[in-house]
Amino acid sequence: MSRAKSFLAILFLAAVGTLLFLPRGENPIIEDTVAESVTVRGYTDGGEPLWTVHAEEGRFDATHQILDRVTVEFHGEDRTTMNVQGDRLERTDEISRLSGNVQIERSDDLHLNVDSLTWNESAERLESGPMELSTETLRVSAAEFGYDLSAETASFSGDVKAEVDFETDWVIQADHAEESKGIVEFRGGVIAESAENESFRCESLQIKTDQEIACLSGDVVGQWPSGELSAESVCLDKSGVQAKGHVVARLDLEELRTSDDT
Repeated sequence: MSRAKSFLAILFLAAVGTLLFLPRGENPIIEDTVAESVTVRGYTDGGEPLWTVHAEEGRFDATHQILDRVTVEFHGEDRTTMNVQGDRLERTDEISRLSGNVQIERSDDLHLNVDSLTWNESAERLESGPMELSTETLRVSAAEFGYDLSAETASFSGDVKAEVDFETDWVIQADHAEESKGIVEFRGGVIAESAENESFRCESLQIKTDQEIACLSGDVVGQWPSGELSAESVCLDKSGVQAKGHVVARLDLEELRTSDDT
């Protein structure tokens, strides 16, 4: 055997020996685990279902998960469910982020659209930036959104605007709002205006969407073409307007006659 061939043979054997005896911990190649049709579940301390994650595909490593085409089901204490869908979920032990066409639906006809959603598992809370919420009779938009999963309560802040479909259409503006079990409460600098030139200003406005009742409180001032009203609280429903507490009203009888004639 020539010296050149002998040298190549020794070099080859040395390389093989190095690979055989290389410690496993020094292997620089680490690959994620990839799976299809992924299901991950979370439970309360008492063993009750808390949430379920379904994904078409997922990649896992030691610290986090990346799930694609995701649906997260949050289970309420009264057997209500809220489904959150999105294109991708980047999940860790504490803070997870859902992004891409995020849609939230609750079993009581609440629908919500956001660009991205942060899920804090330990705090049981969802948060997002600009959002739009809709029910059968109500549409709300705001700069910030939060949802307390344990209390099943949604909160809205920053340029809160709402459209309400009762017997007439109303537009509402406020500093903050909160929704729980079909009741929405607007707080702070509330202004409500109807398509029939009615307007109210107050500190708090509570709407029961299923009963089509609106109750205003805190320095309520109402104005409409035929008069104006001030009171501590005012409730509006299908039967009319009911005012309580230091009520002062002014009616324009001529305007009332004109409106009756038309």
